[in-house]
Amino acid sequence: MTVNRIWNRWVQDGNMERCAGSQQPPITSSREDTHITLMALMDHAATSRALSQEWGSFARQQVSARTVQRRLLQLGDLGWATLEAA
Repeated sequence: MTVNRIWNRWVQDGNMERCAGSQQPPITSSREDTHITLMALMDHAATSRALSQEWGSFARQQVSARTVQRRLLQLGDLGWATLEAA
């Protein structure tokens, strides 16, 4: 959101909050997020790129290495090689 839009919204409504539903819905469900975490826990040396490729081999849609990184960071479980996109 640009500064100009925030300012105009503040002037008109006195509100700086985002509109409900203005963000894209997540690509993966909470159940799929848990599965990604379990994959990472089973293979500590796996990179996010390797996990996304493994995920794409059986999932309904492909996810990027960055999506895998975000999910693992959101869940707060991992801090080692999985977060590298090598």
